[in-house]
Amino acid sequence: MTTDRMREERITWLRVEFAEAIEHCERGDMTRRDLHTHSTQHTTQEEIDALGDELLRYAFWAMQHYLHQPACWAPTAEEMAYLKRCLRDEDLFDTDQVEFSVRHGS
Repeated sequence: MTTDRMREERITWLRVEFAEAIEHCERGDMTRRDLHTHSTQHTTQEEIDALGDELLRYAFWAMQHYLHQPACWAPTAEEMAYLKRCLRDEDLFDTDQVEFSVRHGS
Protein backbone atom coordinates (compact mmCIF):
# COMPACT_ATOMS: atom_id res chain seq x y z
CA MET A 1 0.00 0.00 0.00
CA THR A 2 1.40 3.38 -0.93
CA THR A 3 1.95 6.18 1.52
CA ASP A 4 -0.55 8.38 -0.35
CA ARG A 5 -3.20 5.69 -0.18
CA MET A 6 -2.57 5.16 3.55
CA ARG A 7 -2.82 8.91 4.10
CA GLU A 8 -6.13 9.09 2.23
CA GLU A 9 -7.53 6.12 4.16
CA ARG A 10 -6.52 7.73 7.45
CA ILE A 11 -8.17 11.01 6.43
CA THR A 12 -11.35 9.18 5.46
CA TRP A 13 -11.40 7.22 8.72
CA LEU A 14 -10.89 10.34 10.83
CA ARG A 15 -13.60 12.20 8.93
CA VAL A 16 -16.07 9.40 9.67
CA GLU A 17 -15.03 9.27 13.35
CA PHE A 18 -15.29 13.04 13.76
CA ALA A 19 -18.69 13.26 12.03
CA GLU A 20 -20.10 10.45 14.18
CA ALA A 21 -18.75 12.06 17.36
CA ILE A 22 -20.27 15.43 16.47
CA GLU A 23 -23.60 13.72 15.79
CA HIS A 24 -23.46 11.93 19.16
CA CYS A 25 -22.82 15.28 20.82
CA GLU A 26 -25.75 16.87 18.96
CA ARG A 27 -28.06 14.09 20.16
CA GLY A 28 -26.86 14.44 23.74
CA ASP A 29 -25.24 11.00 23.80
CA MET A 30 -21.88 12.68 24.38
CA THR A 31 -21.02 15.87 26.28
CA ARG A 32 -18.88 18.62 24.83
CA ARG A 33 -16.08 17.50 27.13
CA ASP A 34 -16.52 13.93 25.83
CA LEU A 35 -16.24 15.32 22.29
CA HIS A 36 -12.92 16.94 23.22
CA THR A 37 -11.65 13.71 24.76
CA HIS A 38 -12.85 11.65 21.79
CA SER A 39 -10.88 13.79 19.35
CA THR A 40 -7.63 13.33 21.26
CA GLN A 41 -8.14 9.58 21.64
CA HIS A 42 -8.03 9.12 17.88
CA THR A 43 -5.35 11.55 16.75
CA THR A 44 -3.03 14.37 17.71
CA GLN A 45 -2.49 17.89 16.49
CA GLU A 46 0.82 16.71 15.03
CA GLU A 47 -0.88 14.02 12.95
CA ILE A 48 -3.59 16.44 11.79
CA ASP A 49 -0.89 18.89 10.69
CA ALA A 50 1.06 16.12 8.93
CA LEU A 51 -2.04 14.91 7.06
CA GLY A 52 -2.48 18.41 5.65
CA ASP A 53 -6.27 18.18 5.39
CA GLU A 54 -7.81 21.59 6.05
CA LEU A 55 -11.26 20.24 6.92
CA LEU A 56 -9.80 17.86 9.50
CA ARG A 57 -7.72 20.69 10.93
CA TYR A 58 -10.82 22.85 11.44
CA ALA A 59 -12.91 19.95 12.75
CA PHE A 60 -10.22 18.88 15.23
CA TRP A 61 -9.87 22.43 16.55
CA ALA A 62 -13.65 22.80 16.81
CA MET A 63 -14.07 19.49 18.66
CA GLN A 64 -11.43 20.55 21.17
CA HIS A 65 -12.89 24.01 21.75
CA TYR A 66 -16.67 23.42 21.57
CA LEU A 67 -16.71 22.83 25.34
CA HIS A 68 -15.82 26.50 25.86
CA GLN A 69 -19.26 27.67 24.69
CA PRO A 70 -20.57 30.32 25.21
CA ALA A 71 -17.13 31.96 24.77
CA CYS A 72 -17.26 34.18 21.69
CA TRP A 73 -14.29 32.39 20.08
CA ALA A 74 -15.69 28.88 20.51
CA PRO A 75 -17.54 27.24 17.62
CA THR A 76 -21.33 27.45 17.64
CA ALA A 77 -23.76 24.53 17.31
CA GLU A 78 -24.47 25.69 13.76
CA GLU A 79 -20.76 25.65 12.90
CA MET A 80 -20.43 22.15 14.36
CA ALA A 81 -23.40 20.97 12.28
CA TYR A 82 -21.81 22.52 9.16
CA LEU A 83 -18.51 20.75 9.85
CA LYS A 84 -20.36 17.45 10.33
CA ARG A 85 -22.04 17.86 6.94
CA CYS A 86 -18.69 18.66 5.33
CA LEU A 87 -17.01 15.67 6.97
CA ARG A 88 -19.76 13.51 5.45
CA ASP A 89 -19.40 15.15 2.01
CA GLU A 90 -22.95 16.50 2.33
CA ASP A 91 -21.71 20.09 2.02
CA LEU A 92 -18.70 21.75 0.42
CA PHE A 93 -16.15 22.95 2.97
CA ASP A 94 -15.45 26.66 2.74
CA THR A 95 -13.36 28.39 5.39
CA ASP A 96 -15.48 31.51 4.91
CA GLN A 97 -18.43 29.55 6.34
CA VAL A 98 -16.62 28.83 9.59
CA GLU A 99 -16.63 32.07 11.54
CA PHE A 100 -14.62 30.69 14.45
CA SER A 101 -11.62 30.53 12.11
CA VAL A 102 -11.52 34.33 12.26
CA ARG A 103 -11.98 34.33 16.02
CA HIS A 104 -9.04 32.03 16.68
CA GLY A 105 -6.74 33.48 14.07
CA SER A 106 -6.42 30.60 11.61
